[in-house]
Amino acid sequence: MMLAFFAAATIAQAQTGPGLVLRPWPDGKSVEVAADAMFLGSATTDNAAADIHLRRYDVGGRYRSDQSAAPLFSFGVDVTYLDVATSDPALPDSLVDQSVAAGVALGETGGWAFDVIVGFGYAGDNPYGDDTALYAIADVIARHRVDDRSSWHVLLDYNGNRTFLPDVPLPGFGYHHRSSDVFSYTLGLPHSGFDWRPADRVSLSVGYVVPVTFRAVAAYEVTDGVSVFGQFDNRLDAFTLDSTRDHRRLFFQQRRIEAGVRVRPHDMVDITLAGGYAFDQEFESGFDTRDRDGVADVSDEPFIRAALNLRF
Repeated sequence: MMLAFFAAATIAQAQTGPGLVLRPWPDGKSVEVAADAMFLGSATTDNAAADIHLRRYDVGGRYRSDQSAAPLFSFGVDVTYLDVATSDPALPDSLVDQSVAAGVALGETGGWAFDVIVGFGYAGDNPYGDDTALYAIADVIARHRVDDRSSWHVLLDYNGNRTFLPDVPLPGFGYHHRSSDVFSYTLGLPHSGFDWRPADRVSLSVGYVVPVTFRAVAAYEVTDGVSVFGQFDNRLDAFTLDSTRDHRRLFFQQRRIEAGVRVRPHDMVDITLAGGYAFDQEFESGFDTRDRDGVADVSDEPFIRAALNLRF
C-alpha cells in the first residue's frame, strides 16, 4: 500500500525511541535500513555573510527477532551527521548524533503487552571526546489491542538528547484507529498524525511530534512502483559542544519543501530523488526549546536529496 511506502521512507529518529516498538513492520520483514543525503546550495550566515556549505546525512536501521521465538527482541541504530563546512567562527565544522537501542517484549497481562527499550547515544561536535555529549535512552511501553481496527498505547519516555525537557522522563499516550482501508489516524502525545488515500492513486500522510517536528507528504502513484510526491518537513536537532560546560546545547532547525520521484523496483527497495527549497534555517544555543538564543541564521537556499530504503 502506498501509505506504508512513504511511512517506510522516513527516518525521524524512529529507530532508537518508542518507534522501535510502535512503528508497524512491513509484512514478513525483519530488517529495515534507510539512508538519506541532502546537499544544500552555497549559502551564507548572517554573521558577516560567512560562507556555509551544509550537507546532511541520515542513516538508520532496525532489526526484530523471529516472531515465533521468545522473548521478542528488537535492535535499532540512528546516525545524523551535519557537515557544516563554514568560515563562520561561531559554528563548528561538523555535528553528529549517534544512538543505539534494544527493545525486549516483557509479555502480556490483562490484555496489555509490555515492552522496554534501553539505549544510549552521543550528540556533539567532537565524537566521543566529550563525556557531556553522552546521553541515555529508556522507554517503558504498554500496548492494548481494542479490536482489529483500534489500539491504545501508553509510555514513559526518557531521552537525554530530547529537544524538550531532556532531563525529565515524560509520559505519553496514543490511540490508533483504522477507519477503513483508505483512512487511519493516531491521536496522542507526543505523536499524532493520519494517513488518507482520497483516490485510487493519491495519498496524504501527515505527522506531528511535540513540540516542533512536523511532516506532510502528498503523493500520486503514476504507475505501479513509481510515485511523484510533494513534501513539507520541519526538523530540530540538538548537539552538545565540546567547549560548553553549562548544559547548553547547539540546536539546528530547518524547514524544507520539496518535490520528487520515488521508485520501488522491488518489494525490498525504495529509491528517492528530490529537489526543493530550505528556509528558516537557524543555529541557536540553549538548554531546550523553551530557552534558545540565536547563534547564526543560514540563508534560504535550494537543495537536492537522495534516499535509499531496504527491507528484508
